[in-house]
Amino acid sequence: MPPPRTFSQEEVQQHQSAGDAWVVYRGGVYDVTAFLPHHPGEGQRILDYINSDSDADVTDVMMHWKHSDNAYRVLNQYRVGTLDGASTLRTASPPPPLVNMDRPIVPQILDLHGSAYDDWVHQPQILAKRLQFWSDDDPWGRALNAVSTSPWWVVPLVWVPIVLFYLYFTEGVCGTTVYVVWGVLLWSALEYGIHRLLFHRITELQQPLLNQLHFVVHGNHHLCPDDPLRLVFPPVPAFAAFLVLAVPLLRLLISVDTHRYAATAGLLMGYMFYDLGHYFLHHGTLDQVPYARHMKRTHMVHHWREPNAHFGITNDWLDRAFRTQLPWPWRAGGREKKQE
Repeated sequence: MPPPRTFSQEEVQQHQSAGDAWVVYRGGVYDVTAFLPHHPGEGQRILDYINSDSDADVTDVMMHWKHSDNAYRVLNQYRVGTLDGASTLRTASPPPPLVNMDRPIVPQILDLHGSAYDDWVHQPQILAKRLQFWSDDDPWGRALNAVSTSPWWVVPLVWVPIVLFYLYFTEGVCGTTVYVVWGVLLWSALEYGIHRLLFHRITELQQPLLNQLHFVVHGNHHLCPDDPLRLVFPPVPAFAAFLVLAVPLLRLLISVDTHRYAATAGLLMGYMFYDLGHYFLHHGTLDQVPYARHMKRTHMVHHWREPNAHFGITNDWLDRAFRTQLPWPWRAGGREKKQE
């Protein structure tokens, strides 16, 4: 392995823009450009700091504002060299090589025992290529790989006609409106409950087969949160879940057909807002909208800092109600203790 490249302070100072951002941490030089959109405290804060500090040295900042182990591990991925004249350099230990990312992932999960899977899947990474779930050499594997991805625009393409179909059979503006709103609120509760009580509890059972299912449905997004084709639920499994779970649930809750149709339309509207909102939290440019900016920050904290907090995607009212929010370190009075 060639020795790490050495950069002068003047060279580092030439990389201080949103499209080319370098920082210095304990003598190491890191190109954090790709991470700026994912930083839980907003990438703009990093840019503001390195543009106000002539050395672009974030050592004191990272030590003052308590950062997670993930932060140091992710930072180490972006190391490009060392600072000229630096005498010390702390680097985070890389994650253990539990899974070969160049091979189909799902079969390897059977070899992760105890808490190993849960620890591994919650170490987010930004990879140059998409993960392969199953081997393409097998026809079934090839088919399953195909239905595991979906571009964001498929969501309205599939679900808007279904929503209009249900609305067509409703009666009365007032009654329809009430049950549509009811359906939207029901989805909001399901969004929080499924995310918290299912997706983030099933791994506690430490069952390899359940871990495989978890990875396919949710865990892969925590491992690779930036994959644009695995941010919305693919239409084939989504439609199957709708028929098997949502339709019987609504039939059980609402006996009047026209009311049930309106509630179903509302539920699907809530789902579309959730799925599209989730995509744009990761890849959208809605930072000028205060509400979207707030939800993006909380969601990035969920991914990069604490996966057992901030379960809401489209809203945080249930996070507030059940106290599954973290205190913001940058809010007045919310500062965490300095790391020793």
